[in-house]
Amino acid sequence: MKTDALVSVIIPMYNTELYISKCLESVVSQTYPNLEILLLNDGSTDRTEEICQFFVQDDSRVRLINKENSGQADTRNQGLEMARGDYILFVDSDDYLAPDLVEKSLREMNLYKSDLVIFNYYHVYTNTGVEKIYMERDFFEGAYDVSSDVNRLKFITNTFLSYKCGFELWNRLYRADVIREHNLKIPEFQPVMAEDLCFNLLYLLYASKIYVSNRRSYYYLRRETSTVGQAAGVSQLSRYNEISKYVYDYTVEKGLDYFRDNFYMIHMLLLYHEIMDRPVKVMKEQLRGIADLDYCRDMLKKTGLNLMSEIKTMGKSRGLKYYLLAKLLGNI
Repeated sequence: MKTDALVSVIIPMYNTELYISKCLESVVSQTYPNLEILLLNDGSTDRTEEICQFFVQDDSRVRLINKENSGQADTRNQGLEMARGDYILFVDSDDYLAPDLVEKSLREMNLYKSDLVIFNYYHVYTNTGVEKIYMERDFFEGAYDVSSDVNRLKFITNTFLSYKCGFELWNRLYRADVIREHNLKIPEFQPVMAEDLCFNLLYLLYASKIYVSNRRSYYYLRRETSTVGQAAGVSQLSRYNEISKYVYDYTVEKGLDYFRDNFYMIHMLLLYHEIMDRPVKVMKEQLRGIADLDYCRDMLKKTGLNLMSEIKTMGKSRGLKYYLLAKLLGNI
């Protein structure tokens, strides 16, 4: 393992005085020591800044950046601009890490010569005042060669969008040079919606090797006041349709022709989990309420015209399923 690699840990914070100490203790106590720890205080009005100052004073690796409130995505992007590390790790300020998360992730990164290491996590619930920990579903562990566009698309459709390795930002170790070379940014949607998923889709367009581990090294705190669920009033289908168009437009802008031409598969999978197991009539009614329906309709029609490509990418049963479903829904 490269013992001199610098890992930049980016932690956006907003009013997490109750959780930030435990989070930071788990970061500064990592068994891998060469860290740059960026604390981005997004306009907190509680004691978050005061608590962070103790860590700044005690550990030269910790930097505190106070900024006006601009939201989690913009704050993370500012962290990316400041980061000097060889690798990037995102941490949410109310979560905490296993002591060897960085060490083991770097070891896997080097062992499998990966551009991305994905690890599993625990759900932590504290609603009753007692911490209860539950396992996330098992991930599909293994080393994936995605050095060709064909294999990248297969990984995105068969592993990533099938939630066999999660959608999150914080259960991954990224190579900073991939982010810098392609100037990747976390999209800023209003209201907040699946920005993790969108950024990971963009990153996967450039990855060549990926290692997925079922190692559970991250503790994700579930609490009612987190940013998760803040967009609950927005149509889920419209949200994923917007993400689809955002990434599709990116493939067009960057001249990623293979993904542009086959993007209808990604679009179908982004929408599928919001409409599955419902009668076709209900599916159509819900789809008709999507903002930018013309884009959605065009992608569904492409899905219903390319059976062999879908079978080649997703296998016979899945490819046929999505093809037939698109044929049924294409006339919305």
